[in-house]
Amino acid sequence: MENMVNFQKGCITFLDVLGWRGIYNQKTTAIEELEEITKIDEIVEDKKYIDRTEILKKKVVMESNQQQKEIIDVKLEIISDTIVIISETCADCSKNEDKDKDKIFSPIEVSEHLEIHGKITQKIMENSSKKGLFLRGATSFGNYRSSDNNNIFIGNAIDEVADWYENTEWVGCVLTPTTEIYFDELRTLKNNNLKAKDHIERCEKYWCEYQHNGDKIPVKSGANLRYALKWKLYGGQLEKIKLLASVSPLTNAIANKYLNTFKYMSYLDKQSKGMSDNKQLLTN
Repeated sequence: MENMVNFQKGCITFLDVLGWRGIYNQKTTAIEELEEITKIDEIVEDKKYIDRTEILKKKVVMESNQQQKEIIDVKLEIISDTIVIISETCADCSKNEDKDKDKIFSPIEVSEHLEIHGKITQKIMENSSKKGLFLRGATSFGNYRSSDNNNIFIGNAIDEVADWYENTEWVGCVLTPTTEIYFDELRTLKNNNLKAKDHIERCEKYWCEYQHNGDKIPVKSGANLRYALKWKLYGGQLEKIKLLASVSPLTNAIANKYLNTFKYMSYLDKQSKGMSDNKQLLTN
């Protein structure tokens, strides 16, 4: 049925604000703060834009190689406490669109979208945590369709991201299973394809595999997701705990989410330190 409808291909991220219900008791400016942290005009300022008249709708020129430039349309919407980030490969921007529209998406095409979503989501996650707003979500790639005002969505990519974005027990963002398959395929090309190597290295600035010493992405259903967004919760350990505890009482369910988040933050810190140490050794 899906190929009978005019579906777009692209990437979707859903981010949900944890503890939004009743947040007005702690934060009277929650709505204004949520609007402030989702201004992507500042988040992706190093990209080249076409049509700067709308703050939350951009067309990003991805210069993936010297021969071809691909236009990716980026939109951001807020529906209640859910942030929706959409990137679409513009149908009229690719010479081969009609010929290739029914083919399986290439891993490199997926990586261009994941780079954009990684950059935007990372900045939103970090900015929101500074204001005491904590997010969890998921990112999916595939076919979808949205209404003209972008508040009605259907399609495989929508179904998948909607199923996973509230399914984790932490503060963070994950790749959905289908998107993991594309990411895995791209990583297998890394050693034999210079173009793929460039794309995966750019993606790895924002996404990493998290399975370490028994720790992994905490999923309610017990499913095994592997890829998560890299982001920073600023401040020392005590400051982080105070910030988290200021949002809501640390009940069993809430405390578990924050402990899982701390484990992941510790893992990222160690990974970052290890990379820095390796660079230092190479320069000595």
